[in-house]
Amino acid sequence: MNATIKKVFVIIGILVLALLIWQLFFNDNGIIVTSYNAVASSVNNKFKAVTGGDNALLPYWGTMNSGDVTSDAKQNGQSDTVTRGDSAD
Repeated sequence: MNATIKKVFVIIGILVLALLIWQLFFNDNGIIVTSYNAVASSVNNKFKAVTGGDNALLPYWGTMNSGDVTSDAKQNGQSDTVTRGDSAD
């Protein structure tokens, strides 16, 4: 192959790699954030089904407090009327 063609493909490869790295680490709702929240949501739903409570086992990415169930529910598009498991039932 010609040296110019190799340089063009190397530059294109570097740009694609830079875009992927940006999407993985620096984007607010990037691939890693979405994947982690999907796993955390599944684990938390199973944990809530087993324990019968409303406490989250794993915090969602971007929440300030893992025990703040209301903000976790709002982030996942659920109702904000979720109550904590320590109510006087």
